[in-house]
Formats: sequence, C-alpha cells, structure tokens
Amino acid sequence: MYVNGRAFVHILVSLVAAFDVYVFRTVNPLIIIGLIVFVTKFSAVDKKAFKISVVACVLLFSLLSINITRQSVYWMDGSFNYLLPIFLSIASLYFVQKSVSLKKFSFITLVLILLASITVEQSSMITFGGLLMIILYDKFILKNKLAKYYFLYLFLSLAGVCSVIFAPGVFARAGAEDKVNITYNIKNLTFSIFLTKDLLVYHMIISLAVIFLLIKIRDKSLFKWSLLIGNICFVCAGIIIGYKNSMTFFAFDNRIKLCAYLGLVAMYCAGLLYYAIYKIYAEKNGRNLQAVILAVGAQLMIVVAPVYGYRTLLCSVVLLFIPAISGIAENYNKKYFKGILLVVLSSYFSMPLIFFVALIIIFIDIFKDRKLRVLNKALASCTILLAIALPMYSNINGYRTNSKYNEYNINAIREFKKQGSIATTISQKKMELYDYGWSYPYISDYHMLVYKMYYNIGEDVMLEFE
Repeated sequence: MYVNGRAFVHILVSLVAAFDVYVFRTVNPLIIIGLIVFVTKFSAVDKKAFKISVVACVLLFSLLSINITRQSVYWMDGSFNYLLPIFLSIASLYFVQKSVSLKKFSFITLVLILLASITVEQSSMITFGGLLMIILYDKFILKNKLAKYYFLYLFLSLAGVCSVIFAPGVFARAGAEDKVNITYNIKNLTFSIFLTKDLLVYHMIISLAVIFLLIKIRDKSLFKWSLLIGNICFVCAGIIIGYKNSMTFFAFDNRIKLCAYLGLVAMYCAGLLYYAIYKIYAEKNGRNLQAVILAVGAQLMIVVAPVYGYRTLLCSVVLLFIPAISGIAENYNKKYFKGILLVVLSSYFSMPLIFFVALIIIFIDIFKDRKLRVLNKALASCTILLAIALPMYSNINGYRTNSKYNEYNINAIREFKKQGSIATTISQKKMELYDYGWSYPYISDYHMLVYKMYYNIGEDVMLEFE
C-alpha cells in the first residue's frame, strides 16, 4: 500500500514466490486458460459461435508478441500485476452481464468485482467502467429498470478503485519518477499500437470484420464506401508492414508516408466504431463497443503516466480480442474470409507458405463443389493450427534455451552458500536470448539489489555475469 498501491497482487506474488517457481508453473497456465474461457464466453453471442470463438481466442492469445508476454505473462511479478488483473476484470464483467441479464443478485459477482477492483490501476478502472457501461446499456438501450443491487456493485467497485488510485504509494511512486511528457507518451503509444507487427495483426483482423460488415450492408452512401475502401487499404498497408518485417516502414521521419498511413488508421478507427455501434442497434450486442471504449481508456491512462511499457498494453489487447473474436466467429464460414484471414496471418509471420495456402483457399472458394469445400476447411484448419503452434514453439524453445543458464546461476548460488564465508564472488551467466526473460539483475543496480535479496545474498558479495 505504501510502495505503489498494489497491495493485493503483491501479497499474492510474495506467497507464490515463497515456493520458488513450482506453484507459479501451475497457477499461471490456469490463469491463461481462465482468461481464454471468460473472454470467449463474454464474446460469443450463442452456443453455435462458441466453438469457433474458443479457437479464435487461442489463436489471438498465441499471437501475443514476446515483447508483451515477457513482461506481463511469463514473468512472475508481471503475471500477477497484468495477466491476473485483466483475467479478474473480464471474469467479473462476464458475471455482471449474466447477473444483469437474469435480473438476479450474485454473491460470486460481488466478490469478483471487489477482487478485480483492488488489483492495479488499469484493471480496476476497466472493472468499474465496464460495470457502469453494462448498467447504463441495460437502462437506456434495453429500457430495463435499475435493480437496487446494481448500486452495491458500483459502490464496491468504486471503493476498490479508490483504494488503488489514492493509496499513499501511488503518490510516492509518482514523485520518484521523471515528469510526465504527454507528447512523448502519445508518440510512442501511437507507434507501439499502430506501427508495429505486435498489435497490427489484431487491428487487421478487426478491420476484416468491418469490411465484411460493410459489404453486407446495402447502402450506397459515400460514407459507407469511404469506410470500406479505407479499411481495405488499411489491411493492405498492414500486410506490407508485415512482409517488410520492419517497424519503421511508416516511420516518423517520413512525414508523407506517416500522414497517409495515419489517415488509414483514422478510417479503421471510424470503421471499428461503426461496427460496434451497428452491433448495438442491429443485434442488441453492446459488448464490442464496451470493449473498445475500455481498451482506449486503459491506454489514455498511460498517456499521463510516468512509467509505461509493452506490459501496459496487455489489458487493451485482450479487450480487443472481443471484437476480433466476434468478427471471426461471424464471418469464418463466409466466402473468402478464411483465405483473407490467412493472408493477414502470413504477413505477421512473414511466411510465404501460409500466403500460398491462403491463395489456394481463396481460389477454391470460387467453386461450389462440396468436396472442395471440405478440402478448403481442412486446409484452413491445419494452417490456423500451424499459426497457433509457431509462436508457442518459439516461446517454449526460447525459455528452454535460457533455463540452462538460470539453472547454472541457481546452482552457483547454492554452492557459494555451502562454502560459507570463504568465497566473496559468485560466477553467473547472462541469458543467451535476451527476449526470453525480464528484469535481469545485470541491467541495473536496483535489479541487482532485488536479486540478492531474493536469494539471500549479502550486499558485499560480488556477482560476476559473463
């Protein structure tokens, strides 16, 4: 409470860390599975869409960049500060939605709201904001009466938010950090969100949903055609960035390219907003708009924050899963969608093989033969499984490579302790693959201090990393 306001999650981290990594290796996969389940449940409109939605959610989670996951999923402290909070937020909002729909108070919902609201700043605000929007949607869109227990949900969530945001440690931490440079934060957040492959793949998948919706709508207005052409160009630009395999293809030093691309980003954002609003009035589904507003709000908080990183993007990316899953589930069996989706995925992996398979699937879609349709589905399913397996294999292989160095370091510390006060230096090894790890002791004096504290090593002992 007096360090940064995240007392609840840091108590959990301390408890899990007491058992080395063994408990974490069990708990973390369960949190990931829980997140996938509740994001799918929150996204799926009906039982028919649930199966496709589950696969879509697994795919989207597997596509999370190592830049994000190394800080917020596979790092113990990061997992409890970012993965667990967004899991609790999504789970609580799912149960709130269920409670509101059934017009029935739920004690489980109340507990989840409290837990989600006392985690970290982003997720506590997501919980309160999502809860408020669900209630307002029920009142003003569905025209239902407000139940008394709604106010209990809101009060408990607001109390949790206040306990996190107004904790003494928050002000102490803010005072210790550098002054906030809002312009710098906006520039870097824009670059991270729209100009890198890490997040661009999600935007392109959502843009495909927008494109297929606009094609379905019988409207010849200039506005509709502008959105349609703008989103098609946005997806094409994203594919170019993917195959260029460069985050600087539309870099800030080329103003003409940058302005043109940001114009396409604006068209995509307008299309996404149109898609979310259309779902409200055509299908009485407000979850897409709620997810988009919460995702944007979570990043607006970072604009005025002194500290941010890829880890702070996790909650917004997970929220963007919701319209992405909705789009995939709705359009997956439509003509040409599977092939175009695979083209997008091929650009993310920069793999011509997936692109070639995508062209075959698009070509098969021209014909109406049933046997060819079966082949089409089989090809698409196998390629999507490959797209899920590739990043998983990369992550497993990367951490397995680094694990031998970590084991060496732990054994070296144990041997040092056996020797008592004879030795004054411990030989340690740096990780071979920098991306597959986080918070290394050799990157700063602070990290070295924490490393020594965790392994109970005296401050006067030298650690030599080679």
